[in-house]
Amino acid sequence: MASLLGPVADQHASMPKDAYLEVDKDAAEQVDALKGKSLIFGLLRLLWLIGLFFVGAELMAAQSQWAVPIAGACVVIFLVLTMYHARLDQQIQWHKNRQVFCKQALERCAGNWQHDQADGSTYLDAWHPYAHDLDLVGSHGLFALLNTTASGSGAKVLANLVFNDEEELEDAWQKSVHALTKLDQRRVDWWASMQLETRLWSADEERACFDAYLAWLELDQEKPTSPFLLHFARLIIVLFLAFGFLLVGWTWLWTGCILLAGIASLLNDQATRKWSSIDVDRVDRLLRSWERGVSVILEGEQSGQSCFDKEQVAALETMQSALRTQLSAWHGLALASNPFWRFGLGALLLSDWHYQSRLLRWRLEDGAAFKQQLHVLGQMDACFALANYAAEQGGVWADRSDDPDCLLDVEDLGHPLIAPEQRVGNDISLRSGQVLLLTGANASGKSTFLRSLALAVLLARLGLPIPAKRCSLQPQRLATVMRIHDALWQGLSRFQAEVRQLKQVMERSASPGNPVLLILDEILGCTNSEERRLGTLAFIRHFRDYQGLILITTHDLSLTSIAAEEPERMNCYHFA
Repeated sequence: MASLLGPVADQHASMPKDAYLEVDKDAAEQVDALKGKSLIFGLLRLLWLIGLFFVGAELMAAQSQWAVPIAGACVVIFLVLTMYHARLDQQIQWHKNRQVFCKQALERCAGNWQHDQADGSTYLDAWHPYAHDLDLVGSHGLFALLNTTASGSGAKVLANLVFNDEEELEDAWQKSVHALTKLDQRRVDWWASMQLETRLWSADEERACFDAYLAWLELDQEKPTSPFLLHFARLIIVLFLAFGFLLVGWTWLWTGCILLAGIASLLNDQATRKWSSIDVDRVDRLLRSWERGVSVILEGEQSGQSCFDKEQVAALETMQSALRTQLSAWHGLALASNPFWRFGLGALLLSDWHYQSRLLRWRLEDGAAFKQQLHVLGQMDACFALANYAAEQGGVWADRSDDPDCLLDVEDLGHPLIAPEQRVGNDISLRSGQVLLLTGANASGKSTFLRSLALAVLLARLGLPIPAKRCSLQPQRLATVMRIHDALWQGLSRFQAEVRQLKQVMERSASPGNPVLLILDEILGCTNSEERRLGTLAFIRHFRDYQGLILITTHDLSLTSIAAEEPERMNCYHFA
């Protein structure tokens, strides 16, 4: 974590509204142009299909020996037209995805980030040392603003970064975020590509499919069917049909195909019986989205706009090959939903047995390595999300304080979840072991200011800009006691719940690692003023030799008198 903070305080992130508007305009133009082509190919397919039926009927009536070859050629041409038309529609959707991203990005720049994405609450336990108090979760929380990830893997990595301040981040992480912040087009293309196949899914549906795929990767290893046995079975089927055709003719061929297709289809069902909990079509779409995202990253790295280190790029190159190997098999299994394939050629070739065996062999050989590569993809997805925040929200990059005893020094610091035009900036400099008592009237901004300080520490750890003119700090962990509620289902009153959380905070501050920034907002407010004063005083004295920071808000002005006991350690400030 310490290595994340670099000497880059003079670099400011910018809000790329003009860039997003330009990309949106280009995408709209591309959609209009491609829609014209798609309409032409749609009409061409319709006319060709009508012609195909007409030609087929004429040839059948004439009993021509060329009927089957000509009909086959016409069908092939129709399939080629269908594939090209589908590719056009896919390009249209890709550009529409670019428009969606730009629209949501402009809304985020304007302070509205309530989109269909995970808000972070599903990644938290019942108690967290700071997430709930600092508005990290919820539809209006910081995680929802940060979470522009395009995959379940990326959302998990981002959640671990935001909610686990023990996570160590390398210099390469900050360099990747900085580099991507300047590449608006690349960030848009990444999201548009990753969402091409899953655009209609909710965040919960995408996460469920991702979890199901991970569970499949970790299943007990099954023994794949021998390729020799599979090829031998296919040979028997082909020979059976060929001899029947030579002996009986076309009647046997059609009848035999139908019977064998039915039997083979039942055998194919047995191949995927153990995979009944997996939605094959969805897994196929999910992997295709990953493959497109990997291609965007690799193309960007090869174009000279390097954002990631060589090890990550090498992992993605290997992952791209693994995805293509899997996709050919998953797509083959997904074809079973097509009845013409399921009871036709697919059944005769025992396609499900073939594709299942290929996946089992791949999982046996490369499944464990692929999970690591998938984690790398998630890390890159999280990098793209953080770069979106840095570009859209602006601010100043924090640097490490030259003085190791100066834990936090900021100028004109605001709260990142408040619109820039509504923020009230404040300056403060805090040293190791300092206790800050903050008094003031209700709604004067005391709690907001303390949250701003905590979020500055969090954003700096993530390698993100801070809403301030200048920020220098040392790496710190966080612990807060701000929003306390009773827990009747646990038999806890509000006072008991607060005492329990104070105990957890004290234990966290004593754990090894970077110093913990302690933020206490009106603690022990459920008891009388004298007991509150004595309890707060005892808490402060308990941390007499503490090397971190303790920030306390209070309405009890009598508490300020204890600052006279240790004037060098304790400071009182008042919010008017």
